[in-house]
This record gives sequence, C-alpha cells and structure tokens, in this order.
Amino acid sequence: MKLSSAATALFVLSITVLACSSSSAASTQASRTLSSPARAQTTQAAPKLAISATSTTISFQSTYSGTPSWVAVFVDTDQKATTGYPLSGIGADYLVQNGFLYRYSGSGGSWAWTQLKSVSFTESNGVATWSIARSDLGSPSGVTAIGNYNSVYSSPVSYALGQAAVIHSFALTNVPAQATTGTAFSFTVTAKDQSNNVLTGYTGAVSFSSSDHSATLPAAYTFLSTDDGSKQFSATLATAGNQTITVTQVAGGAPAGTSAAIAVTSGSSGGGGSPGTRNALQWPFASSSIWNMPIGAGAVYVASGLHFTTTPNSTEYWYDMPQSDHERIVLAPGAPLTDVYISNVGWSGGDRCVQQGALFFQAPLPAGYVVPNSTDNNGAAILLADGLTVVQTQPFTKCSGYTYATTMQVPWSLAIWEYNIQTGDGRLGAHGGSSLSTLGGTIRLGELRPGTQMRHALKINVYSAQDLGLCTGNFNACFMWPAATADGYAANSGSGYGSATNNTNTAMKMGALLAIPASVNINNIGLQSVPGKMLAWTLQNYGAYVVDSRGGPGFDFSIEDGAAGSKADEFQADYGYPFDGRLGYETLGTAQAQWVSDIRLIIDYLRVVSNNSPTSVGGGGTPLQPLAPAFQ
Repeated sequence: MKLSSAATALFVLSITVLACSSSSAASTQASRTLSSPARAQTTQAAPKLAISATSTTISFQSTYSGTPSWVAVFVDTDQKATTGYPLSGIGADYLVQNGFLYRYSGSGGSWAWTQLKSVSFTESNGVATWSIARSDLGSPSGVTAIGNYNSVYSSPVSYALGQAAVIHSFALTNVPAQATTGTAFSFTVTAKDQSNNVLTGYTGAVSFSSSDHSATLPAAYTFLSTDDGSKQFSATLATAGNQTITVTQVAGGAPAGTSAAIAVTSGSSGGGGSPGTRNALQWPFASSSIWNMPIGAGAVYVASGLHFTTTPNSTEYWYDMPQSDHERIVLAPGAPLTDVYISNVGWSGGDRCVQQGALFFQAPLPAGYVVPNSTDNNGAAILLADGLTVVQTQPFTKCSGYTYATTMQVPWSLAIWEYNIQTGDGRLGAHGGSSLSTLGGTIRLGELRPGTQMRHALKINVYSAQDLGLCTGNFNACFMWPAATADGYAANSGSGYGSATNNTNTAMKMGALLAIPASVNINNIGLQSVPGKMLAWTLQNYGAYVVDSRGGPGFDFSIEDGAAGSKADEFQADYGYPFDGRLGYETLGTAQAQWVSDIRLIIDYLRVVSNNSPTSVGGGGTPLQPLAPAFQ
C-alpha cells in the first residue's frame, strides 16, 4: 500500500496507535492512505498506553478522548534507533493502524510502509485494543511503545517479553479408525510446543498430504488467533487400505504431525477419481444442470450496463470490489447426527443461537463446526447421512457451546430444495432474492487456485436498485428463469429494482446469466493477476447467474465457508492478499490492486445471455467446453 509522505513531526513513540470513532469507521480507515502525525497545540487529554503479553501474543491498549480521526501504534522491536522509522530516539519497525499491521519499508526517515496482514482490533468507550501474534512482530525480546491520537501522545512504554513458545509438532486427533472411500470425515489438528502443551495463539500456515494420493484433503490453512491453536478439518479418502494424513507447517522450519492409520474400505462413491470422472462432493449435480452447462456457441449477448470507475477520496473508492458471499457448505455425511431446530429470529438482530420452535430436521454436522450468531444470510447446503441427498436452508446458525443448530423454517418443506448430489439439477436453494442454489455456482475450496480451472457457472450479487432494470408494478417481470422469484420489494415504485438510476435495461433481471462474449480474446484485455485470468476464463466459458441483491454498489461472488474450511482463507494463503477488496484499491500499485483492477475490467466485459432458457441453457448451440464428466 502506498503511504503518504510524513510531515515534519516530533514523536515519542515506538508504538503508535490510530483509532476511529466507531467499529465501521475502523474498518474503513484501515485501508486509507496512512497519515504521518505531527505535534500541535491541543487541549485533549494525553492517551495512556498499556502493554501486556502471553506466551504467543502481545496486546496494546490505548485510551483516547472525543472522536479522534485516527489512532495508531508504532512498534520498535529491535530496540535500535538506527533501524525503522525514527521517532524521538527510537526506530519504529512496525505500525498498527486500526485492523492492519504494517512493516517499515523506508530508509532515512522516509514515510514508507508495507501492509502485512489484518490483526485483532476493537474500540469501545474511549479505549482501543490490539492483539497481535508475537511471531508477526518477529518474536522480539521486548518492545517500546507510545499511544497517539490526533496530535497528543502518551509517555513511552517499554515491555520486556519472555522467550516465546514455538511450534514443535502437530497432533491429529478425532481421526476415525475406519473410513469408507468417498465418505468425508472430520479430524482435529492441534499445534503443540516442545512441552506438548497446546500452543494457543499459533498463527502459522499448514498444508496437508496423505499416503492416499487420490484423497480430497483440506486446502492450505493459516491458523487464526481465535482458533486457540486447534482447528477442525474434513477429508475424503479414495483408496482402500491403511492410510494416513499428515499436516506440515508451510514455513519457519517444518514441524509436522501424522495421524494414526485409518482402515479404508471401498464405497460406492468417492473422492479422487480417474481422468474423465469427477467427485460429487467437489463437482456436484447432473451434467445438464444450469451450474454445469457451458455457454453455447448460439448464445446471444446483449448489454448489461455494468461499469465502475473510481478516483481517490471518492465515494466510489469504497465500493466493494469484489466482495464474498459466504455459503455454509457441510458435506460430511459421516459426522454426528445433529438436531436442527426452528428459530424465527431471522434478520431482526436477535439471538439465533437459541431454539424457538420444533425440531425441523436432523443433519450430520461435525461437532466442532460453528456458525456464530449474526445477521448474515448464512444459506446452508448440507449432505445427509445417505451421502446423496443435499438439503438447503437459511439463515443457518450453530453457536459454540450448543449441541444443536437453528434455522428458520425456510423452505417450509425441506423437499422443495432437496436434490440428489449426483443426479439432481440443483437449480433451486436458499438464495432469498432468487431461490437459486446454495451449493451450485459456489467457488469451492480447491478452486481458483494456481494451476486449476473452474468448470462450472458462478453466482453473483449486484446492487439491484442500480444494476437491474425497472419492473415497477409487475413483480413477474423482475426475474427470469432459472430464478423462481425476486426480492419482495423488487416491483415497488421508488425503491424497487432499477429505482436508484431509473435503469431501463429489461435484460438485467434477477436470474440473468452474464458472460464474457466468446468473441473477446481475454488474453488481450489487460488482465494482470493469476486469479483474475482464471476467473475471466470461467466467466467466458460458463458465465455467472445473478442470484441475490446487495445493500449498496459493488459486486459479490459466492464462495465456500463451511465445515471443510474457508475459501477466503485459502485464497489469502495462495496469493498473499484478501479475496475481498475495494474498488479504489486498484490505484494502490499492489498485488491486490491487480486483482481488484481485473475484477473491474471483467465486469466491463460482462454481457447478458439473452436466450438462456430451459431448452437452451447457456444460449444453446455447441457448448464452448465439454460437458461435465461422469461420476466415479
């Protein structure tokens, strides 16, 4: 991230803290160009800074008064004034600003910082608090810090740190003694120190391997501080015999752990698969499903009207580009059978954790799988114990400490959105704006990774008040096949689809199939990032369906966030930057800027396939790609 040059300033910091007046402001400010604070006359109270630490984390807490425009923390970790950013006799090696950690990348006092990662940050009642893994600061033996907001400063605070515990090994527990090919199971990975204690706060990255080279394994994962050193994963073995799973740290030495032997017997469905076959858990539904059908050579393309521009400090700068819509996917038929009760809290802001109604259904859910209370959509797709039947519902919740899960009675009968994972068309599901699938069209774990290719249609959310056409007074004109409905407000005068811009593009409806025309040479349109080029290929060959509305301008893709892991975490580990971004990030000159720029460019090229229909999925004619292969 490019940072603004520093003004001449006097600092008394080794750690400086920047705070905003609200949590939402903190999230926004964290991505803005960093400012260099300068001393000035002020009557504001000086902040008080406190530092504390555990064996794996270090916490900073700074007070402030009023509603400061920023709060920041500069950290001197090597105790050398000649290195880092010079501040009143010390050298700041790191900077914490709102929810992000930066490392000094300048010299001679230049104002230059490199963004490293997001960190835990809270702000309440005049106190800003950060919690950072000691390893993220280079595992220092001590730090010096100064709290700062606006133009006032705390006294310098030094803190000595003991020797940090380091990762020594991994323990794999809850691994089944027996398994069946093609049937997923859960297991737990726990980081251990040299004394075999749980290494809480471990934030390293791990990868998985197996003696079964055809196994479907978890993607590489970077532990979060909130994991407390232990995380549940899911795997599917494909080869009969005694098999093991191994987890290995990606960097910083190679501590590892291997499971006990698992006796695997042959089953009727499976992961892995020979060339020309597919695994239903990773690539579900019939080859004729809307999610699997390629765009056809007979596709007719018409304008979508989608286009985004931005300038520094503009409203458009903060448009979500892209944003991820998280699908709660649980495909673990061998997991413990769990009660799912009705809760009518919905999106009211109440507590979804607690059951309010009768038992809705039972589903296999890994014991450690948690979907916390929120107001998110939390559309869920769950594979039942027969290993074939997928059910869908929303808003799904399974809170920590609860032995059951909850959801609204949506749909009123599970059978409405129930599909055979192999033979079903998978069309409908828990996307409220369209009643389209939760599972189909999702960017799954293992997809959009270097060297891979997504061979299915995707799902997108748009700002319907701006991007979809007016359908005032005619609800049925607000959506098109394969969507089964539209948002309840879609046809409202003054607040429905298209109302924000008086959009008269009747081709843009809920359920519309968008694609990059086959005539466009995507290798010559200026794409820069690896995932951007891969995404463009999929959108040209398979397209994406409009399945839901978002609350403001921007563009969303549906991604997996379920019992097997988080696609967002996998993307971050693969590429070194988040999946989610802001439109303005394309101006920053970073790797993420290339990804965001590619998304904006791809959107410019998207057109509506106007002749997509039940009898000509993808527009008809010869498919641009081969149909999905048979299941193993």
